[in-house]
Amino acid sequence: MTRLAIAVVLAALFAAVSAALAQTPRTALDAVYPPQSIPLAFDHALHLTKAKSTCGDCHASVKTSVRASDRNLPEERVCLDCHDVLEEPIEKADPPAECKTCHPNYVPTFPAGVDRDETSKATPHPPRVVIPAPAIKFGHKLHLDRGIECSACHVGIESAGLGTRAHLPMMDQCTSCHDGRQAPSRCDTCHLATPDGRLVTDLPHGKLVPRGLFRNDDHSGDFVRSHGPAAKADAAYCANCHKEQECVSCHLSGPKPLSIHAGDFVLTHGPEARRNDPSCESCHRQQSFCRDCHVRSGVSDQPGALYFSAAGNATGRFHREGFVAPLGGIPTPAHHKFEARKNLRQCVSCHQESTCVQCHSVQASAAIRANPHPPGFRAQCDRALRQNDRGCVKCHESRAALEVMCGQ
Repeated sequence: MTRLAIAVVLAALFAAVSAALAQTPRTALDAVYPPQSIPLAFDHALHLTKAKSTCGDCHASVKTSVRASDRNLPEERVCLDCHDVLEEPIEKADPPAECKTCHPNYVPTFPAGVDRDETSKATPHPPRVVIPAPAIKFGHKLHLDRGIECSACHVGIESAGLGTRAHLPMMDQCTSCHDGRQAPSRCDTCHLATPDGRLVTDLPHGKLVPRGLFRNDDHSGDFVRSHGPAAKADAAYCANCHKEQECVSCHLSGPKPLSIHAGDFVLTHGPEARRNDPSCESCHRQQSFCRDCHVRSGVSDQPGALYFSAAGNATGRFHREGFVAPLGGIPTPAHHKFEARKNLRQCVSCHQESTCVQCHSVQASAAIRANPHPPGFRAQCDRALRQNDRGCVKCHESRAALEVMCGQ
């Protein structure tokens, strides 16, 4: 594929992504751009093309604006420079000058002796424009001084009618410049922050949450369980909002939010537990939590009872057929020795060493006694005894007897 073809494909992809972002429900941005009420009739495209106006003609205050809370909307007198309400008859004014031209369905009534150009004395007043201050830090002057065009942030405004929050810049537009090279990329460059540098997430009109476009971190769905890779990849990014204490309090505490597991997890957790996933132990104590639950639900034997009969049949309902083969029999692939070698952690979630000793010990009855050592182990037992005799005496009667057996 040629460079030109690649460029065409990337341009098409960018256009598709931009179109999808434009359709994103704006309610997700209420925290940053609170809902507005703009009961006006206005056409940006008409003013920019037919009237040959510029953005600065109506929004002159942006040239000195250094705060996002600055209103930067034209006052009525600016509109009256073109829309002459004193022209007679007003119905034939060009451009139109009747109040309903900008205030739909509004017909003013004036007290006796009041000129109609004193619209502030008209009663009732037209509905007020309500545009709450956005919860971000922004300076128009700073951007204009760097030669950034209005349309770079207010995409589509040149062909729009009424300008709404749909024409305010989305985060992907900001990061096209705020990439750490052209402009700072720290989150608190634009977002409100506390004195320690962490973002203010509880805002008057909602909670600030990531959108997930950049690090798949929209905090929805299964994120409470799958956030580990994102946190490991860029812990500093997480630290923009979270303190390390939040991680510690959750990872080291006992109870966790119910959202950690799906609603039917008690029925489906078996395969995940068998994968030897250490994340289970970050919340649960396997030898007590798992065992107690299995005993209560009847999928395990009662504590202290033998788990297998002398014939090799499991006395509980947790293990598969053939998990314990009869002495002298041929073990099947389901035999517990293979499972123990593959994932001993799974075994100890229910069993303790005392369970194994019931069969794998010289102290066990002859009917169920089974040698856990591989062939030829007798020649190596003296070395094992010297290295750590604690494991040996778990099954054997005494160290003295072991020294005799191993030839020491």
